[in-house]
Amino acid sequence: MTNLEYAGIRQALDIGQFDKDKYSPESLAALEAALEDIDGIEIPDDLADAVTAALEYTAPPPAVVTFSCPVKSMAAKVGKPVKVPVVYNGPGSLGYASSNTSVCTITPEGQLMLYKAGVAVITVTAPDGAKIVFAVTVTA
Repeated sequence: MTNLEYAGIRQALDIGQFDKDKYSPESLAALEAALEDIDGIEIPDDLADAVTAALEYTAPPPAVVTFSCPVKSMAAKVGKPVKVPVVYNGPGSLGYASSNTSVCTITPEGQLMLYKAGVAVITVTAPDGAKIVFAVTVTA
């Protein structure tokens, strides 16, 4: 990094155009101190590069993924499709399985297709392997 580039960083810091959220508070404080120390001094490029390398990038916090189901069991009627009551806002698709496909099956979109009276255990699987299990009692 050249002295001209340092001057550009100083100016960006001074006018609020430097994205401070990307760096740890400690490394920003060190940068501020270094910039004050070198103000008006010609700095060798190797030293300038070392100071720049000391900046620690702070990654943004990961997004919170929600995967939940408000019920442990539910009732449904034959011939009246019902959407599986699962909340998921993460990447990828959910997987669905029925323990009793003669009672009901599930579409890839999470719609229960109800065929005859009985009970089935529904398993919903997130891409990371997390599972939610609930029962469906189907009546005629």
